[in-house]
Amino acid sequence: MFVTWHTSESLRDEAVASKLSGEESPSLEYFRSLTKIMQSAMIEVLRAAGWHACDAANDMNPYAIRVEDREK
Repeated sequence: MFVTWHTSESLRDEAVASKLSGEESPSLEYFRSLTKIMQSAMIEVLRAAGWHACDAANDMNPYAIRVEDREK
């Protein structure tokens, strides 16, 4: 199973516009930081609940989380 989290559409739209323009805007930096932080936090929460969770290592969805069987 895979889990993902998304920012608000407005932040995502600002980040995409910044990326397309070739500029490193504060919105783009915030988007990157927030997404990485949330991925790490979600992995830790899932692990604390007994799930095997890790970065899915998916180039097409870089912040996806792979969730496997619960620990017994």
